Amino acid sequence: MAPPASKPCAVCGRAITWRKKWARDWEEVRYCSDACRGKRTQARDSPLEALILELLA
Repeated sequence: MAPPASKPCAVCGRAITWRKKWARDWEEVRYCSDACRGKRTQARDSPLEALILELLA
């Protein structure tokens, strides 16, 4: 089975391209960089995101 070509970063949405060194743990790769890993979403972000989406609708 071939690995997916890319998937989005959990923080910024940038495409993360599959690399051979990630072959064993591709499912756990979530961030495109150390900067995004440091800015990962917090529990307090969900209600704020919901409010923003409600206001935009």
